[in-house]
Amino acid sequence: MIKIEFAKDYREYFAGLGLTGFDDFFNYSEGSFIGKNKKRDVTSFEISSEGVTKEFFMKRFIRPHFKDMLFACLKSGHICSQGQYEWESAGYLLNHGIMTYRPVCFGMEMKSGIELRSFFITEKLQGQCFQDYVTENWNTIPDEEKKRVIENIGRFIRRVHDAGVNMPDLYVWHLYLESEDPATCDFALIDLHRMSTSHSVKESEVVRNLGAFVFSMSDKYFDKDMKYLLVESYMKGADADKVGNLYKKTCLRAEVLSDRRGYREY
Repeated sequence: MIKIEFAKDYREYFAGLGLTGFDDFFNYSEGSFIGKNKKRDVTSFEISSEGVTKEFFMKRFIRPHFKDMLFACLKSGHICSQGQYEWESAGYLLNHGIMTYRPVCFGMEMKSGIELRSFFITEKLQGQCFQDYVTENWNTIPDEEKKRVIENIGRFIRRVHDAGVNMPDLYVWHLYLESEDPATCDFALIDLHRMSTSHSVKESEVVRNLGAFVFSMSDKYFDKDMKYLLVESYMKGADADKVGNLYKKTCLRAEVLSDRRGYREY
């Protein structure tokens, strides 16, 4: 079974460029690789049509691991490819007021319920990656401004959880600014392949998500007070004991990730 689904107006847009079938997209060779392994690659490319240039990202999945196929099916509640899972996850975030990359289309090739290949295309986010903002600006902005940025991120993560979203890959490099001022702007999330949704996010998931973010907060830029402030802002005025308890659990989770993956400098 082969299936392709488009966001509004994009079927005609791509058809005008000769991209209609699954193989047209999956074998599309323009652009440049951002990342690649045996099971997945990510490319960026530009398309000019009628004097307007648009920038896109495409993820392609090739015979994904069984555990990834099982995860997508269990979390979505139906037979679901990797491309379709990210398509649905992006739609869920946008429908709940959480910004992410705009889905353009997805396609999948399945056989007897087993994913052979799939792809997922999005419009490029216009905002800046928060990691890039940090490396370019963090050492030159006042401490009070830094605190306002961290408080804003803590409130944003809480809003993500209040929407029933579990984001185990919640890292500094997966957060994008929606405007130039990270102390007041909204943020966008990327890399949704392990995201899941429910009516409420469990405490263990909160710890995993916050722990991932704290793990990704380089000691070169963020001290312990900043990491504590992130948790404190997330807790929305809870008493000090509750904040301290969650902070300890968060730091323990960050240490586990550091031992497992190694420290990532930027």
